[in-house]
Amino acid sequence: MDINTQISLFQMNGLINVEYSVDFFNELQTELVNGWQDINPKFVFPTPIYSNIISFNLYDEFDLNFPNTINVIKEIKKIGGMYLRLFIYPPYTRTTFHKDAPQFRYVLPITGDEKYFNYEITDTTTNQSELNKKFFQIDTDEKLLKFNSEFLEDGNKIYNWNQNKSYLIGTNAHAHLNFSNTNRIVIVFDHKGKII
Repeated sequence: MDINTQISLFQMNGLINVEYSVDFFNELQTELVNGWQDINPKFVFPTPIYSNIISFNLYDEFDLNFPNTINVIKEIKKIGGMYLRLFIYPPYTRTTFHKDAPQFRYVLPITGDEKYFNYEITDTTTNQSELNKKFFQIDTDEKLLKFNSEFLEDGNKIYNWNQNKSYLIGTNAHAHLNFSNTNRIVIVFDHKGKII
């Protein structure tokens, strides 16, 4: 089966999903989990120092030592994806709560763990500055549980995304937390509209 027939697009629970064949995805996952440290530094995309997150631009002429990643770049571009980036969240790293400029930004998780959290503010009265302070104080399981409980009680949402699915990030303020002992790896891309 060629790569063009390995990608399928479908809609489930309001989220747009891009799923690759298991064999193809496993090769991509192995390539990135075992080799991301060896990506040519010319592809580094700067991220805020306080976040400790590592990012790479995924161009068409990406590092030739990563053929499966190059295939994903080509396939995402065929469906209109643009501004592709690879993000590595080392253990216990997080973003601030923020809004993305593009309306249609998608995330393809390469790794999965029950302690990879995605937070979405849906309560318009939430004080984002105060929330960021509390968010960056999470350093124990107890503090994580307390934060998550209060966040949900305020009417906000928490997601734990599955690997090998692509999720649409909306225009609400959101944040990501890796509270695991492993590197969280995701590919992010923008699109001019909803993928249907």
